[in-house]
Amino acid sequence: MRSHSLIQKLNEFCALPDEIIPQIVDAFKVIELPKEKTVLREGFTNRNVYFLKTGIVRRYHISQVGHQKTTGFITDNTFFTDLDSFERRKGSSTTFNTESTCTIYSIDYFKLHGLMDAIPTVREAFIKMKDYYSNIAIETKHFLETAPVESRVKKLVEELPSVIESCRKRDIISFLRTNSQTYNFILKSLLPPGKK
Repeated sequence: MRSHSLIQKLNEFCALPDEIIPQIVDAFKVIELPKEKTVLREGFTNRNVYFLKTGIVRRYHISQVGHQKTTGFITDNTFFTDLDSFERRKGSSTTFNTESTCTIYSIDYFKLHGLMDAIPTVREAFIKMKDYYSNIAIETKHFLETAPVESRVKKLVEELPSVIESCRKRDIISFLRTNSQTYNFILKSLLPPGKK
């Protein structure tokens, strides 16, 4: 069970003793979702922390004029949630939608807190994980607000090639905060000849 991708990811934050691993894995529910299914909808209270084993999930919110604004893409072996909604038990400010077939592990609020109360190592791992993902969210937001569009596209090409291959261009453009013409021009200059 130590080779389980969920356990490997948690071990990046805190070394988990062998004897607690089955208890952790059993606390998570496995969800198989096809493309274009909602994991969490804006306005609904988030009751779960998710671990995306395989696939792509898009995070977005609806703007005041009714347009979808993509704020992130989640790929394999990543934890995700609307943390504010999860911790404060209030409506989510975001929607998570599958962009491909996904295998997701889910743990609800009460099971997670039960594990954290019973096993100090689990508490430590989740606190460190929360800080890690919170910092990434802040850094990503700052990068998207301040970096030149060429740098934004280049980072996406280098770090999330599966998003370019699988997701709708309009959602990628929304995430990168650019337009179709600029995106196409920069992407063409970055991709190898066979991929253009």
